[in-house]
Amino acid sequence: MSRSLLLLALVASHAVMAADESYEDRWSRIANEHLALVKVEPGKSYERELIAVHNTFWKDVAKACSGLAKEQGIKAFHAVVVIAADGTVSEFLVMPRHEALACYEEQMVGRRYPAPPSSPFYELINVKLQADKPKE
Repeated sequence: MSRSLLLLALVASHAVMAADESYEDRWSRIANEHLALVKVEPGKSYERELIAVHNTFWKDVAKACSGLAKEQGIKAFHAVVVIAADGTVSEFLVMPRHEALACYEEQMVGRRYPAPPSSPFYELINVKLQADKPKE
């Protein structure tokens, strides 16, 4: 009986710790997990596949979302893409956390990549917002 209570207490303590994790701490943890995933195979190879698919739709995402971000003075941001077992983007976490970047999350959640070798798979992306060319 005491072993069951100890196990229950251990599980409950991990749940409380996860609930106490701030957005920034979670973002950093996931970004570090990404680095571990792509350091070795099969993560290295999967990342190449993912980038090829990502490049097919990112231009449309950027076109839909960059205007507000630029208006708010954001020149660059980082994001962690959380990819489920079937390749669906379940979360798109931006850093810095800013309401002007919410469009990126809306555009990215639900997008599809190839199914990853492990789940969840984390992809870290760095985004530089291009300055608009002056109109002549």
